[in-house]
Amino acid sequence: MKYNNEYDMRDVAGLFWKSNQTLQKKYLHKRINILWNNCVGETIAKYTQKVMLKDNVLTIYITNPIIKNELLLNRSKVMTLLNEQIGTPIVQQLQIL
Repeated sequence: MKYNNEYDMRDVAGLFWKSNQTLQKKYLHKRINILWNNCVGETIAKYTQKVMLKDNVLTIYITNPIIKNELLLNRSKVMTLLNEQIGTPIVQQLQIL
């Protein structure tokens, strides 16, 4: 027997996800840390102190000046790679400090 107010679980989860902006932001912040480590590799991730995403600006703190310089030269490539991994163009600027 089907009811008139019966919904698919995927639709309900999608509606909940769209309506809860704070949950989306927290999930994206956690996911960006994991994706950063996967995208740049173990060597660069070892020298990364902090990864922060705020207002579509990804700020990364690097302790090694040589790696920092290489990332600055390849900034657009890193942004493209991260946006492809996320699935949406969320990272519009990349600051490497």
